[in-house]
Amino acid sequence: METAPEDPNALTNPTLLVEVRSDSTELFDRGKKFKDDQRLPSLQHYLRVHQDEARVEHYCRNDDNTWTLSSAEVGGAVRLPDLGGDLLVDDLYQAIDRVRS
Repeated sequence: METAPEDPNALTNPTLLVEVRSDSTELFDRGKKFKDDQRLPSLQHYLRVHQDEARVEHYCRNDDNTWTLSSAEVGGAVRLPDLGGDLLVDDLYQAIDRVRS
């Protein structure tokens, strides 16, 4: 892992980015910001977690540097074998519901 000199808590070579979807920033997040994030050579997985429904979008970098989009909803999972397993949507939103309570 490499950290930014000005912020030791900020990685400069992430393999996974997770973003919580927000209506107020949706256009920016899906546009320039996502294009900038895709330029990170280390980035392999980009997850967009929806806050208003149990849904996770997963962008996965392919060997030819293109990206494949899949989504998972209630009862589904985001497959992340190269990161050690799967992210179960139900578990993620159960944890979010506990935080909201």
